[in-house]
Amino acid sequence: LERTSLDLYSSVRSLYLQDRRKKIQNLDEITETLSDDDWEEVDAQ
Repeated sequence: LERTSLDLYSSVRSLYLQDRRKKIQNLDEITETLSDDDWEEVDAQ
């Protein structure tokens, strides 16, 4: 995500808001995201 996005904050925020909206609407559709291992790279910076 970090390498492919122009603005990392905006990308993470967008994914969060999409997921939140789906949870509020009780949608069963799963948003494909990167694995949790990729977050270690973001946390390390």
